[in-house]
This record gives sequence, structure tokens and C-alpha cells, in this order.
Amino acid sequence: FEAITHNGGRSAGKPLLAEVEQFQPDAIVAVYNLAAQVLGRLRTQARLTVPVATYVTDPGAHPYWVWQGIDLHLAPMAETAADLEGMGADVVKPITPLVAQRYLEPLDRAAARERWSVPAEARVVVVNGGSWGVGEVTAATRRLTAAADLVMVLCGRSTRLAGRIERVPGARAVRWTSDVVGVLAAADVVVDNAGGTTCWEALALGRPTVIYRPIVGHGRINAVVLQRAGLARCAVDDRELLEAVRE
Repeated sequence: FEAITHNGGRSAGKPLLAEVEQFQPDAIVAVYNLAAQVLGRLRTQARLTVPVATYVTDPGAHPYWVWQGIDLHLAPMAETAADLEGMGADVVKPITPLVAQRYLEPLDRAAARERWSVPAEARVVVVNGGSWGVGEVTAATRRLTAAADLVMVLCGRSTRLAGRIERVPGARAVRWTSDVVGVLAAADVVVDNAGGTTCWEALALGRPTVIYRPIVGHGRINAVVLQRAGLARCAVDDRELLEAVRE
């Protein structure tokens, strides 16, 4: 995989350097691991002279966030920072998870439900399928209708997932929207399968979060770390999912 991404990232180096030359930054912050690798290689090769920091968006440390040429790694949890150091990151600093200010400001649940035409007293679960709509989102939605009056599913840009969700009684497909904060605020519980940025947003809003059958790789690592920290519940089968949501 390293060889594949190394070759794939090679074509990104020259245009990235051109952008840097035009913008003349004092520093660069990468928020995507593959971008951080390209920048790290450029630093290692002395083709990039300004310092580079990588902001790790996930709670779980993955080797693909670490590159020796990166000057500083920023981690959302102390546990994440320790794991990154164990993977070879030279300088790591724990910081507060990067969540937009609108998620930190009090948002009334009733107002959010009115905005999304959700009954005030309904038991509402929001399922996040991410921008790609991957994972067992449809199956989870069907099962969750047994524990909720309404299951709202963030489908991102996946029209295929939205079409499937619209055929599930008791479920509502939420296509790409800039008001994710409103959807999350309308929920009683949020079910996620990756433990990434949307999970941080749900937690910032104070919504209990369940990680269900996390996707392979970073999703599974995130689930373990979040559950260990007491920030989320991890459910691996239908029984655990319904039990966690009802609780």
C-alpha cells in the first residue's frame, strides 16, 4: 500500500509546490493523511522549506498519519498523541478536537426539530453514512426502526444510498446538506460507523453516540479508542446496537 500511495502521490508533488510558491505560506497544515505524506516526502527531500503540521482528525492513531518529514503532529486526544509517538512521530501536541463554532453554541432540540419537520416527542436516531455513504448503513437503518419513531440517515452525496433509505418505512434520507448541525441536534442518539469528524460534532452537541460495525481500518481503531475513553459505545451486532440505542 505504501508503494501504491508513494507512486500515486508523486504526481501531486509538483503542483503542490507550485501552489506553495504562489501563496508563500509561513507554514502548512495538512488535515488528510495522504496529503500529509506528500508534504512529508517533499520536506524529507528538502524540496519544501516551510514547516508542516499534520492535524490528525481521528481519535485513533493510524500509521498513515505519521511521516518523518512532518514537523508537528496535532492530536485530538492525549491517548492519540501517545500512540502517534509510538508510531514514530517526533513532535506531537494534544489539542482540542477541531469542531466548527456552530456545534459549540447551544442549539435548542425543539428548534432543530421544527426546522427539519420532526415531531417534538418522537424518538429520533440519526445514522451517519459519511460523505460516501459506505458501510452497512441500510441494514442498520432497518434494524433501528424497531427502537425509534424516526431514523434520519445522512447520505452525503450517495444518491444510491438515499434511494435505498427512502424505501425503508420509518426512515428519512437526508441528502447532502450544509445543516448537519441541525440534523444532529434533532437527534436523541447518533449512530456512526467511522468515529471521525461527525462523531466529534455529535459529542460537541452532547448527543450520545454509538459506533456500529465500524468500517475497516481507521473506523475500527477509532471505535476502540472512543469506547475506551468513555465517549461512545461500540456495537458489533444487532442486539448490541438496539440495546445501546434504547439505553
